[in-house]
Amino acid sequence: DVLALGTDTAIGLGLAWRGTAAGLLVVVAALVSASTALVGPMAFLGLLVVSLAERIVGTNRHAILLPAAALTAIIVLVGGQTVLQHALGGEGSLGIVVEFVGGIVFLAILFAGGRR
Repeated sequence: DVLALGTDTAIGLGLAWRGTAAGLLVVVAALVSASTALVGPMAFLGLLVVSLAERIVGTNRHAILLPAAALTAIIVLVGGQTVLQHALGGEGSLGIVVEFVGGIVFLAILFAGGRR
């Protein structure tokens, strides 16, 4: 959270900004590559989950947003698979549904961000 305050403010608060930013970039790259390998074709799952969690909790603070996003992902995946298995008799693929809804959310975010 301190890093998000900007370069000058983070340095003023005693953070080694350059090293922290580089380390954070490496960690993010590793987590994105691992999640892409594990999730597979559901590229929009992270975008969808974080957008939903941000709307639900109403904050951008990482200490609150990360657990909320994890819980939202669990609910979306388990709930979606349950609905596909029981309500629709196993017809369809959860990956396709998440890609479709995630694509719509992505476009909505792009259009809403352009109006600001």
